[in-house]
Amino acid sequence: MPVTFDDLKNRLRAAFIANKRRKTPEYRGGEALEKALDPAARNCIKAKITPEDYCAALYQAYGGTYDDYWPNQMTGNKALSIATKYASNYEAVAPDKLWAAQVGLMRQALVSTKRTVEELLFDRAVAFSPWFRVIATVEPNREIIAKYGKEAKAQLTPELKTFLLSSVAAPYLDRITNYERYL
Repeated sequence: MPVTFDDLKNRLRAAFIANKRRKTPEYRGGEALEKALDPAARNCIKAKITPEDYCAALYQAYGGTYDDYWPNQMTGNKALSIATKYASNYEAVAPDKLWAAQVGLMRQALVSTKRTVEELLFDRAVAFSPWFRVIATVEPNREIIAKYGKEAKAQLTPELKTFLLSSVAAPYLDRITNYERYL
């Protein structure tokens, strides 16, 4: 099923709110966020990046240097530049750091939401990378693999694959490389 422009906007909204709540737990969105969604969705398309990774890139770029993270930071050429650089340099991020960030996010989400691992992994509002979603369960989850398998395979850089093969995730790597088998 193709992703629509409205799907992109919904995923952007959910990912932005999830990141914003790291510093402002009561944040619910608003007019400024709604206004930013159209240009942000267009930037996702131009940068060839998922809405979740788009928001993660911007949160990393702005969240650590400003007191907060604002919807208007998702729009414009600077946001597009950050997202494009993030997408093209994804493989430049050390895979162990990617893994640690995903595991840390899972721990935080489990404690703060009291939801199951599978519920969190299936929910696009939680900012996991698709590759992590597919391999993070002990048993293969066909729904998660069907939803995220193609994106996960696209994110599997040679460096990430090498790292995963040398880690606790090695037995689960087949879920990404041959995700079609699990559908």
